[in-house]
Amino acid sequence: MKRTEEDEHPRPAINVTNVEHLARHMFQRQADSYDSDPALVELAWVDPDIRAFWMAEAISVLAYLEELAA
Repeated sequence: MKRTEEDEHPRPAINVTNVEHLARHMFQRQADSYDSDPALVELAWVDPDIRAFWMAEAISVLAYLEELAA
C-alpha cells in the first residue's frame, strides 16, 4: 500500500500544552509592550477571564496556521 505524503510527514497535533505556551507568549508580549509591572502581569495571568481570552486567541492562531498548512 502506498503511503501518502501526509502519512510520511505527519503534522504535529495541536495540544493544550502548545496552546498554553502560545497564549502565555502572546500575553507576555502584549504586557511587555506596555512596560507593565512584572508582579501585576503575574496576577493578571491567573485571572480566569484574561487567561481565557488569551487561550482563545492562541487557539485561533493555531487553527489559522493549520488551515494554511493544509
